Amino acid sequence: YFGTQHRNGTVYALDLHRGRRVWRQRAESPAAAQPAYADGRLYLPTTEDVQAFAVDDGQPLWRLPLDGATVQPPIVLDDDVLVAAGDTLLRIGSADGELRSRTPLPGRPSAPLALRGDTVVISMHPGIVAAYVDGGAREVWRHEVDAPVLAAPVLTDDGVFILTRSATLYRINGRSLQRTAELGGAATESLTITADGALVGTLDGRLVYLRRDGSTAWEQKLDGSIRAPAVVHEGDVYAGTLKGRLVKLTSG
Repeated sequence: YFGTQHRNGTVYALDLHRGRRVWRQRAESPAAAQPAYADGRLYLPTTEDVQAFAVDDGQPLWRLPLDGATVQPPIVLDDDVLVAAGDTLLRIGSADGELRSRTPLPGRPSAPLALRGDTVVISMHPGIVAAYVDGGAREVWRHEVDAPVLAAPVLTDDGVFILTRSATLYRINGRSLQRTAELGGAATESLTITADGALVGTLDGRLVYLRRDGSTAWEQKLDGSIRAPAVVHEGDVYAGTLKGRLVKLTSG
């Protein structure tokens, strides 16, 4: 499922196995971020509103106009859709599109919203990270880091992991902010947390595996900037570069 960014906007559903078009639906506005899927519905933020579609046939279900622009995908929490429009977090009923609450944010989101249980963590410009509960209505902690955060926060049992634009990795445990590692250079979205450590990709092409204490377990230099998070599968690591290459690093 995806939405296009041309003037009138179109939402498409493609068959995973053959790539055939299952349905398409006009959104009437360009898509502003990736859609979110849950419980048979697709939620798409556009430059003007948030829209819901039925995933089986693409029929529009509801549309809620927005006061500000959104550039991050929505997330689904229980019976609600959470979306940041400008510097406001909106809680919208997933079934009917009713606006249930508006929570002012201390900045505009700079990375995708992250969810674990009932806790939502939001990274905002210029370098603010905050956590919210009660459907996003109540802030429980806030920290400031050294640079903007472009990678989605990763929430684990050991805390929240944050990668900044200056390639610094932080771990947040409630009100405690710990600088775990400084890699130098610059990084964007490439943060992956594994059972034993963290994989960080940098714009100068380094893929670094860090232990939980912040020490470097290994490092590989790839031919091209690394923006997307690396993927770990059966002990192997897969990383893509901006030069259009997918590199596989084996555990051996």
